[in-house]
Amino acid sequence: MKQIGRLQQYFRWSIRFGLAMGVIFPWFSLLFIEIANPWAFVGYLVACLAAGFLVGLVSYLLGKRMLLAPVTTVVNYVNTHIVEQQDYRQIVTVDSPDELGELATTINRLVERTRFILTDLQQMSEHNTTVATESHRRFRDTYSTSLDFSTSASKLAHDSVALEGQLDQALGFLRDLKKFSDSVYHDLEKELLTAQGAKTGLEQLFHTITGYFHTSQERLTDLEKYFGEVENFQGQIKKSATEIARANESNLAIAKNVLTIQRIAARTNILAINSSIEAAHAGEYGKGFAVVADEIRQLAEATNDAAAAITRMLGEISKDVEVAQKAVSQADTVATGMLTGLEGFKEYFQDVASQSAGFSKEESQQNNLWQSLQTSLSDAQKGSTDFLQKFLLLDEILAQIQHLSAVSRLSLEDWEKSFKQLSSQLQETKDLTEQQELGFDAVRHLLEQFKTK
Repeated sequence: MKQIGRLQQYFRWSIRFGLAMGVIFPWFSLLFIEIANPWAFVGYLVACLAAGFLVGLVSYLLGKRMLLAPVTTVVNYVNTHIVEQQDYRQIVTVDSPDELGELATTINRLVERTRFILTDLQQMSEHNTTVATESHRRFRDTYSTSLDFSTSASKLAHDSVALEGQLDQALGFLRDLKKFSDSVYHDLEKELLTAQGAKTGLEQLFHTITGYFHTSQERLTDLEKYFGEVENFQGQIKKSATEIARANESNLAIAKNVLTIQRIAARTNILAINSSIEAAHAGEYGKGFAVVADEIRQLAEATNDAAAAITRMLGEISKDVEVAQKAVSQADTVATGMLTGLEGFKEYFQDVASQSAGFSKEESQQNNLWQSLQTSLSDAQKGSTDFLQKFLLLDEILAQIQHLSAVSRLSLEDWEKSFKQLSSQLQETKDLTEQQELGFDAVRHLLEQFKTK
């Protein structure tokens, strides 16, 4: 309003100048005009005063039209479209070179800085929209992969529970087998030392051995069935390993996108702070813009917090994936060793049964058969001990896989919460940037339409 006050002073000085000219001009004109009648001179003086007043009034009206009209247009436009409608994106640029240009220069600086901020915000919003869309797609893919991994882990845990029951039965059978092989081995050693010529006792002993191995054929068939389950379990392990690898690759891709989001959030936060400073310089007209800048800053901070939470969750999931990979690899190795050991047991049993059946045919070969049988039983004893250790190790690995399955389900629930939170933040960012883009074209149109030279 300082400029308007100067115009009011201009109005008063214009009237005073006109009246002064109306008083001075008659006396100056007497040097060139002769007026004999005093009343005629009085009338002439009044006419000059009236003419001077009219000259001052016309000068004021012309000055108001030329100088005040642009400023009045700007003030009315700001009050109508910005203050009343609370739309601080609609800003007009005014360029005035005279002393009334102080207000216009201030508005011009604000508009130019606002134009710069809007351009930067538009670039940021376009980049944010692109990153948000790509992040949505990445998160959906990773979430789908995580669900597949969780389902595979749950099925693996369920199969491990069922297999564990069957392995317990096989473990009992192997313990009985080990106990019997130890007994037979010690009996053979005893007979070797104390009963070298006791053919009848040896025939009875080998008859017992043959009967035991014939009786155990059905249990060996069951054992083969159990190891068929082990083969299926091994196939499930390989499938889980594939799902784990996919989840790990998706986690790496998500980590890159989260890093990009954090960088954008940091830059948006700095831009919002600069916008708040510029809004503070604008005074009353910048309050609405300051509110928008503060909302952008809060949204940037919330997005950064959500991205940090996702980063922490990715670290935890990566650790779980690494442990799961080791457990699955170890289980695969043990299962392969158990399948190999089964073939060795079958060879031991068939060798002992064959040698015991042919013991009574050739008496001259008793010593050789005796030594061969002793060696076979010794190998069977060692193999059963090693096999028991593998069973116990597999039992521990199954327990570890079950624990990892439970942990993966909990991690997946936490991941789902963080994913929904970040998705909400990304959606808000996308909505806000779309609203910003709607105003960018209108702002530029207004800046060009209302620009005054």
